[in-house]
Amino acid sequence: MNTDIKDIASLLRVAGIRPSLARVAVTRYLLQKKSHPTVDELYQEVSRHNPGLSRTTIYNTVRALEKCGAITVIDSGATGVRVDWAIKPHAHFICDRCGSVTDIDVALPSSPPHFAVRSTQLVFKGLCSHCAARSNEL
Repeated sequence: MNTDIKDIASLLRVAGIRPSLARVAVTRYLLQKKSHPTVDELYQEVSRHNPGLSRTTIYNTVRALEKCGAITVIDSGATGVRVDWAIKPHAHFICDRCGSVTDIDVALPSSPPHFAVRSTQLVFKGLCSHCAARSNEL
């Protein structure tokens, strides 16, 4: 995905979001990194290159992006809420020990008849291969 500012602004407009400095910066970071950051990690990284942005602005941007369906907010348990750019439907695996979040490609069911589904989350929890190997559980 191209992370040019004009392309990101256009992407936000299509999603029904007015592009602002914060929204473009958050979207650009999420498209480039794909790391499932916490909101605090997102703030630390984005504000490093945009020092005028406040933590509240980042939180409000995350809420706006989630509301329009551009991102998914994942409750990863002990490591807190994580943010994921929702390019295509997918599941997540969350490690109970280290808190890592990994995308998993799975065939998600279509929306059931007579329902207007706005979001779907499928989360697998357990030990990632690294943690499982360290505890001899693989």
